[in-house]
Amino acid sequence: MTAREPDELVEAVRFPLKKPGERYGFTEFSARHGDFAMAACAAVVTSDSICLAVGGVADRPVVEKWPRLHGEDLRSALNDLSWKLGAQDDAHISATYRRHLVRQLGWRVIEEAK
Repeated sequence: MTAREPDELVEAVRFPLKKPGERYGFTEFSARHGDFAMAACAAVVTSDSICLAVGGVADRPVVEKWPRLHGEDLRSALNDLSWKLGAQDDAHISATYRRHLVRQLGWRVIEEAK
Protein backbone atom coordinates (compact mmCIF):
# COMPACT_ATOMS: atom_id res chain seq x y z
CA MET A 1 0.00 0.00 0.00
CA THR A 2 1.13 3.53 -0.73
CA ALA A 3 -0.21 7.03 -0.20
CA ARG A 4 -0.23 7.42 -3.98
CA GLU A 5 -3.22 9.21 -5.50
CA PRO A 6 -4.91 7.76 -8.63
CA ASP A 7 -3.26 10.38 -10.87
CA GLU A 8 0.23 9.88 -9.38
CA LEU A 9 3.01 7.48 -10.37
CA VAL A 10 5.59 5.81 -8.11
CA GLU A 11 8.96 6.77 -9.58
CA ALA A 12 11.34 5.28 -7.02
CA VAL A 13 11.55 2.70 -4.26
CA ARG A 14 14.44 2.76 -1.81
CA PHE A 15 15.71 -0.19 0.18
CA PRO A 16 18.11 0.37 3.07
CA LEU A 17 21.59 -1.11 2.76
CA LYS A 18 22.53 -4.00 4.98
CA LYS A 19 24.07 -2.86 8.25
CA PRO A 20 27.03 -4.68 9.80
CA GLY A 21 25.80 -7.65 11.84
CA GLU A 22 22.42 -7.92 10.10
CA ARG A 23 21.45 -11.20 8.48
CA TYR A 24 18.48 -11.78 6.20
CA GLY A 25 16.20 -14.59 5.13
CA PHE A 26 13.13 -15.03 2.93
CA THR A 27 10.81 -17.92 2.13
CA GLU A 28 7.32 -18.40 0.76
CA PHE A 29 4.81 -21.17 0.17
CA SER A 30 2.56 -21.49 -2.87
CA ALA A 31 0.63 -24.35 -4.42
CA ARG A 32 2.66 -24.19 -7.64
CA HIS A 33 5.84 -22.42 -8.69
CA GLY A 34 4.98 -18.90 -9.78
CA ASP A 35 1.61 -18.74 -8.00
CA PHE A 36 0.84 -16.08 -5.43
CA ALA A 37 2.18 -17.03 -2.02
CA MET A 38 -0.27 -18.49 0.47
CA ALA A 39 2.20 -17.29 3.08
CA ALA A 40 5.55 -15.51 2.86
CA CYS A 41 8.05 -14.58 5.57
CA ALA A 42 11.09 -12.31 5.53
CA ALA A 43 13.39 -11.85 8.52
CA VAL A 44 16.19 -9.54 9.61
CA VAL A 45 18.18 -10.88 12.55
CA THR A 46 20.80 -8.96 14.53
CA SER A 47 22.75 -9.89 17.64
CA ASP A 48 19.94 -8.55 19.84
CA SER A 49 16.72 -8.53 17.77
CA ILE A 50 14.50 -10.29 15.26
CA CYS A 51 12.23 -8.54 12.77
CA LEU A 52 9.78 -10.78 10.90
CA ALA A 53 7.49 -9.65 8.07
CA VAL A 54 4.59 -11.92 7.10
CA GLY A 55 2.53 -11.61 3.93
CA GLY A 56 -0.30 -13.54 2.31
CA VAL A 57 -1.94 -14.48 5.61
CA ALA A 58 -3.89 -11.41 6.71
CA ASP A 59 -5.49 -8.64 4.68
CA ARG A 60 -2.16 -6.76 4.68
CA PRO A 61 1.50 -7.55 5.40
CA VAL A 62 2.45 -7.47 9.09
CA VAL A 63 5.83 -6.74 10.68
CA GLU A 64 6.66 -8.00 14.17
CA LYS A 65 9.80 -7.16 16.17
CA TRP A 66 11.15 -9.12 19.12
CA PRO A 67 14.32 -9.27 21.15
CA ARG A 68 16.59 -12.12 20.05
CA LEU A 69 14.55 -15.21 20.98
CA HIS A 70 15.56 -18.87 20.95
CA GLY A 71 13.93 -22.28 21.23
CA GLU A 72 10.54 -22.42 22.92
CA ASP A 73 10.44 -18.64 23.40
CA LEU A 74 10.68 -18.17 19.63
CA ARG A 75 8.12 -20.92 18.95
CA SER A 76 5.74 -19.28 21.43
CA ALA A 77 6.19 -15.85 19.82
CA LEU A 78 5.51 -17.32 16.36
CA ASN A 79 2.40 -19.09 17.65
CA ASP A 80 1.12 -15.85 19.21
CA LEU A 81 1.77 -14.02 15.94
CA SER A 82 -0.02 -16.69 13.90
CA TRP A 83 -3.18 -16.09 15.95
CA LYS A 84 -2.77 -12.30 16.06
CA LEU A 85 -2.82 -12.09 12.24
CA GLY A 86 -6.48 -13.06 12.01
CA ALA A 87 -6.04 -15.50 9.12
CA GLN A 88 -9.22 -16.35 7.19
CA ASP A 89 -10.33 -19.44 5.29
CA ASP A 90 -10.62 -19.07 1.54
CA ALA A 91 -11.19 -21.38 -1.43
CA HIS A 92 -7.51 -22.37 -1.53
CA ILE A 93 -6.35 -22.70 2.07
CA SER A 94 -7.80 -22.81 5.58
CA ALA A 95 -6.99 -20.32 8.33
CA THR A 96 -5.63 -23.24 10.37
CA TYR A 97 -3.13 -24.10 7.65
CA ARG A 98 -2.15 -20.42 7.22
CA ARG A 99 -1.36 -20.26 10.95
CA HIS A 100 0.68 -23.45 10.60
CA LEU A 101 2.61 -21.87 7.70
CA VAL A 102 3.39 -18.75 9.76
CA ARG A 103 4.84 -20.91 12.54
CA GLN A 104 6.85 -23.17 10.21
CA LEU A 105 8.03 -20.62 7.64
CA GLY A 106 8.72 -18.06 10.36
CA TRP A 107 10.93 -20.54 12.24
CA ARG A 108 12.71 -21.58 9.04
CA VAL A 109 13.46 -18.07 7.81
CA ILE A 110 14.67 -16.87 11.22
CA GLU A 111 16.96 -19.89 11.59
CA GLU A 112 18.24 -19.28 8.04
CA ALA A 113 19.06 -15.69 8.94
CA LYS A 114 20.88 -16.49 12.20
